[in-house]
Amino acid sequence: MLQESLFDSTKNTTGGNFGETIELFNNQIGEITNELKHDFQNVSGIESNLSFPTEIADLFQRLIIDTKSGEHDIPLKLRGDGIRLRYIPTIMNHIASTSKYFELWGFDEPENSCEYGLAKKLAENFSTNYLNHAQVFIASHSFNFISLEGDKISKYRVYKEEGGHNSKILQITKANEKHIQEDIGLLVINEQLADLYSKLEAELEIAEQTKNQLNEIQKPYLIFEGKTDNILFSLAYQALKGNEFEDNYFLNKHEESNDGGSVGSGAPFIGEFLRNHINKMPTENLLIGVFDYDNEGFNQLKNLKSQYEKVNIDGFNEYVAYKHKAHTNFYAISLVTPAFRSNFTHAIHPQHCHLSTELLLQDTDIPTANRAYPTLFDNTVFGFTGKKKNFAEKISEKVDNGEDIDFSGFKPTIDLIEKIREITGANRVDGS
Repeated sequence: MLQESLFDSTKNTTGGNFGETIELFNNQIGEITNELKHDFQNVSGIESNLSFPTEIADLFQRLIIDTKSGEHDIPLKLRGDGIRLRYIPTIMNHIASTSKYFELWGFDEPENSCEYGLAKKLAENFSTNYLNHAQVFIASHSFNFISLEGDKISKYRVYKEEGGHNSKILQITKANEKHIQEDIGLLVINEQLADLYSKLEAELEIAEQTKNQLNEIQKPYLIFEGKTDNILFSLAYQALKGNEFEDNYFLNKHEESNDGGSVGSGAPFIGEFLRNHINKMPTENLLIGVFDYDNEGFNQLKNLKSQYEKVNIDGFNEYVAYKHKAHTNFYAISLVTPAFRSNFTHAIHPQHCHLSTELLLQDTDIPTANRAYPTLFDNTVFGFTGKKKNFAEKISEKVDNGEDIDFSGFKPTIDLIEKIREITGANRVDGS
């Protein structure tokens, strides 16, 4: 079927000139083999001619699909079942995309011989690509296929009741899903596993990106809790230093999920990264994890004690800093408390810590709706509440419009980062 599809496509694109090309090629072959023809006639007395088939379809009778394995070409029919199963729907999709008919496919357990990751990619191709050119019927027990969702996807359960002889077909909907789950106990597990696998993939991709970036970039690497911290610190650095933050530092790029949230962000993720993955980072760059000086950030910093030691940097007060015991170029710090927020943090009690990046700005830039007071009896201390993304974007808009924003509260934290950079001598951008 692939040969016929390619033949039809070739005829359409060449406008009928392909046959002339074959005729010319055969004439050249005749001239080249002229001596061979005379020799054969002298021996046998029979005239002969060597030529290729004139029908294009005949040319494709020996069509071979070769697959690469290192430096070698291996025919598809000699590869394992898993690889062949990945190719079959690809070939069928090509045929369907060029066919004058609307194709009907039937696949029995396409996930066979595929490990979980490959089965997931195969299911995604079926649900986003292949269904555009064909009506696809799939019988499957795979988590990846059963958990697929979409306007063009319907799910049915084919089963027999106890004592029955005929199969029954029931469309799976939200209304009957609970009863089916009680019966077969698969759908919720399928969806949860698929969701967990997607999140794991995203986190592994972030870790891999971080690893590659740390190898390539010599600038000190800063890991803030979220994308909005990057935005506000970049605005502050520009205002205080007169140049771009990322000219001197590499900022961790926080990934966004489909619903606009952050993937792999927040104090717990940064804390887990600094505890469990930091030893895998093959870099001598300065790396600093920067936590909010709030209850969560304070506790995450304390949880680093088994691998990090607490350090004091001369000239700085009201902050927390740790240095890795084995990798002395890896640090974890809290925000440095500016003077006008001195009662927002406490050196011992995390429940009395409320300082986030947003609160490094003055009260005049913190709307009442974004203030969360810990008690009803004191309005001198508050935490930040609300959507940080919207808040950071509004501050950025004010800066773009030329409004005067006081970023002095960021200076102690930026100065601490610069001091650690000076102590470690980790900035090798200039080749030193």
